[in-house]
Amino acid sequence: MRNAITLLIVVACCMLNAASSFAQIDAKQVYPVFEKLTAEYGLSQGTLQDILQDNEGFMWFATQDGLDRYDGYHMKVYRYNPDDTFSLPDNDIQQIEQDDHGNIWIGTLTKGLFLFDTKQERFYPVNPGTITKQSADEIRAIECRGNKMWMLFGTDYCVYDISNIAIQNVISTGKASIKQEFSFHSLSNITGKNLIDEFGVFWIKWMPDNSIFMAWKDSVMIMKPQAGSKQWKVDYMKAPLFGMDKNQTIYHFYPIGNGDSIVFIGISTLSVYSKAQNKVIYQKSFGEYSQLADNFYWYYPVFVNDEEILFFDKLNCLSFNPRTLQFKRYNVAKTDPNGHFTSFANYKDRDGILWVGDIGHGLYKYNSRRELFGIGKPLADESIFNEDNVGNVYCFDGTQSYIINPKDRTQQPAITPQLLAGKWLRPTVLSADEKGNIWFRATNREKFEKLNRYYDTATPRPSKRIFWKAINLLKYNVLTGKIEDHTDLVPDEVFGNGRYQLSAFTDAGNNLWQLIYGADKNCRFEVADANTGKPKAIYILPLPEKQVDRDIFYFTHWQDVDGIFWFGTNQGLFRFDEPRKQWKIYKNNTSDTTSISGDYIFSICADPKQPNKYLWIGTNGRGFNRFDKQTGKCIRYSDKDGLPNNTVFGILNDDFGNLWMSTNKGISCFNTQQKSFRNFTTEDGLPGNEFERGQFLKTKSGEMFFGGVNGIVWFKPADLLNSALSANNIFITGLNLFNKPIDYKKDSSLINKPIQYTQSITLPYAKNVISLEFALLQFTSPEKKHYKYKLQGFNKEWVDNGTSNTVTFTNLDPGTYVFQVTGSNSDGVWNEHGTSLTIIITPPWYRTWWFLSLVALIVAGALYATYRFRLYQSLQLLNMRNKIASDLHDEIGSTLSSITVYSDIIEEREQDEELKLIAGRISTSSRNTLVAMSDIVWSINPKNDRFDNILLRMKSYAYEILETQNRQFHFEADERLSDLKLSMNDRKNFYLIFKEALNNAVKYAQPTNVWITVHLLNNYILFTLKDDGIGFNLLDYKEGNGLINIKRRSKDLKGAVNIKSAPGKGTEISLQFPI
Repeated sequence: MRNAITLLIVVACCMLNAASSFAQIDAKQVYPVFEKLTAEYGLSQGTLQDILQDNEGFMWFATQDGLDRYDGYHMKVYRYNPDDTFSLPDNDIQQIEQDDHGNIWIGTLTKGLFLFDTKQERFYPVNPGTITKQSADEIRAIECRGNKMWMLFGTDYCVYDISNIAIQNVISTGKASIKQEFSFHSLSNITGKNLIDEFGVFWIKWMPDNSIFMAWKDSVMIMKPQAGSKQWKVDYMKAPLFGMDKNQTIYHFYPIGNGDSIVFIGISTLSVYSKAQNKVIYQKSFGEYSQLADNFYWYYPVFVNDEEILFFDKLNCLSFNPRTLQFKRYNVAKTDPNGHFTSFANYKDRDGILWVGDIGHGLYKYNSRRELFGIGKPLADESIFNEDNVGNVYCFDGTQSYIINPKDRTQQPAITPQLLAGKWLRPTVLSADEKGNIWFRATNREKFEKLNRYYDTATPRPSKRIFWKAINLLKYNVLTGKIEDHTDLVPDEVFGNGRYQLSAFTDAGNNLWQLIYGADKNCRFEVADANTGKPKAIYILPLPEKQVDRDIFYFTHWQDVDGIFWFGTNQGLFRFDEPRKQWKIYKNNTSDTTSISGDYIFSICADPKQPNKYLWIGTNGRGFNRFDKQTGKCIRYSDKDGLPNNTVFGILNDDFGNLWMSTNKGISCFNTQQKSFRNFTTEDGLPGNEFERGQFLKTKSGEMFFGGVNGIVWFKPADLLNSALSANNIFITGLNLFNKPIDYKKDSSLINKPIQYTQSITLPYAKNVISLEFALLQFTSPEKKHYKYKLQGFNKEWVDNGTSNTVTFTNLDPGTYVFQVTGSNSDGVWNEHGTSLTIIITPPWYRTWWFLSLVALIVAGALYATYRFRLYQSLQLLNMRNKIASDLHDEIGSTLSSITVYSDIIEEREQDEELKLIAGRISTSSRNTLVAMSDIVWSINPKNDRFDNILLRMKSYAYEILETQNRQFHFEADERLSDLKLSMNDRKNFYLIFKEALNNAVKYAQPTNVWITVHLLNNYILFTLKDDGIGFNLLDYKEGNGLINIKRRSKDLKGAVNIKSAPGKGTEISLQFPI
């Protein structure tokens, strides 16, 4: 039970009187920023009755019209739905609690207790055991601790054992029962009158030691468990024990820490009681009850934690710290003039945000980390911060100069009225030197009054610049306690030109420097000894002549560790070596990206790690630069790198290697090693985002001050750096298809549980325009949260989504994708794990596996059928070739042989010479035809496709031709050729080329030797026939039919023929063709 149970609204009647009573305790007034959430943000109703942050990080709000879950962007509302048997039967939600096992319990006003299954968004009724139905239906309060839960009903208070409650079992049975261990009505030894009878409500608290405190009319009843909660001992604490009148009603109490101290609140008194000391250690009266009787009903305290108890009325918020026993007051009207802050519920989440539920006016939230910043009223435009030797910080607000005490932040005049003695007006602190003396400018009252009379009567009326003649340069000497007049250090030309107001500072040697812009246009520093007030030197700035007529504005200075002065002006960065009297100016060069990015230099700061080497330079609208003092080269940084705004008014370094910069969009912390930014705005507690030039200071203690349009701010860098939040959980919170939200209860065919718990979704190919919403569960500064995502299967790299928490994918191809998303909170801390969702886009029917498999089977069958058909044709062709070869050999061959035989017989027997000649020709032709036919039969016979058969026939033929003529032949063949096969046509062409070449050699060359070689070269066959015959001249040779046939056949082989020959040197014919 987080809220101070809303059982006794009466008590906070004290608030109206407390606002005035506690104001006297208040050291300063601040204005926190409460952000208000109403129905416009999706809140179901304006009366908040309970608040919870669950284990996953979602915020839950119990209202009178539903239960709301908030992810930082949207509210999801759970109400009664007549079409859903698992919806809440009552919209008036009184309580919400999560136990140590992760179960979420819901208490309603009229329908009792429910257990909520977040994974299926179902509410299951819970039987509270032996208690009247009327009492059980009205749940007033719930609190869980370990395996115990106590509940406050309409007329009873009970403790239950919830150790055996598991949501899985509840789902299977549809309901749950809890075992009662204690009931208030079971106690028999009760005396006195409880407030239940009078108001129908009462204040009750489960204390850290498991005892129960209950408010009575004039006391507190204490119930302590005995023997494992089976028996309870009852005792009482009377009002006088904790410092209250015996007739005063006790309305509230709150344990501090382990309960060693207890805060008691009565109708007119607040007391802090120490159990160890058995006495009241602090007490404060609220005033008379009679003064509050008409207003008390709507106001009561909010117990945030051990260090904060809040009291609200319409215009104020009082915060009491029971550990320090101090109050502070907030003026709520500054942030919500129409607010009432009558809280029923409150909660402080894991990131330090205080949520306050109002009665009828919505929800307020306040980022408690804002309190890391101290804030004060704005300074005057011309004012700067100064620090004296004891740590006091001097400011000027336009009316007076004042000191901010570094310890308690109280403010007091820098120059007391007693010191001014009516002689000096409007003192403006210019500098505080090393000894604590204050150099300031003030108006001489006597001179001013004379000048004013002259101004009113003079004709013509003079310029108002004459009033500068009443300005004096003064020093407050802290040792003597007197004011010293050093106006003699101010040149006469200053009076009347009005350029003196921003021009003085003291250096490390306690010298006073004044920037003087004289009537003679000489811009110079005049230096005086701050101890004695005596002039020491004059240094004229080396301005280019073309800029002499321009006003020069000095904005800042820095004296580095080497004693070198660096001045930031509107005409660049000036370096001054005082011992050598040497000046050097650094300006922006548009053609050189290593030059200073701009000439308006607002701030200068030494590098926190290497102050001897680098300076950091802040500019007006051009970002900031790391400046190398030796080379004058710069590295530039701007808003493109993470800086919130390119105008850098002030730069300060801390002890951790960071730079802190004031800009027009808040304060930025830059890590010089990691080159990363962490930015702070009004969301984090700044009084405003727009800051002023010249108003920045790092104190000797390391605290930092920055001045802005809406006020000054101070902080300790370590506090802000150590306050960085841990990584927040991230969830996918929404799924849209074609911009239509998908709800698992309405679209169960697509998803069967809430999207944040869904691991995979399957979508038809027609629903491939998908939008996803996601939320990092941090509830401040949504503009500072950043997201990145990757869709595996679509994106190769992570995509920076900026501050947007939605992404849309269109026309995704069928397939499986994994959507991954992660985010960083306002402190730049990334969730390293992120969350993911598998998205399966099913293909259309014509791209499904079964259809593609069917097509593949059909294609495979067609290919196989084609293969079988081709194989059948090949076999038929082989059979035909065999048959043709057989027929040619058997029929035509035998006939030709018979003709040859008969011709030979006629030739032998016939005496007629002419007839013998004819018979001889017939015999020769038939023999030639028989040989040709033999070659054809051999070429078409499939048995001869192997190359070794070709080689055998070539060798046989060559032997037959050459040996009969006593010619030597040499035959060489590559063994790798044996297993090769040639097609019938290629085999025929190759063999006939060989035969033609051999016949030509025997017939014409008259060789003694013939060399025949066949080699395999890569994927080519190289055939060569060479003889040592008579040769011939290639130029004189006319091609006959034989050579023409050779070239034609080589072309059919896709090969090439080459002939080499010369008279007396033989002939060589080579053929090369691919296989």
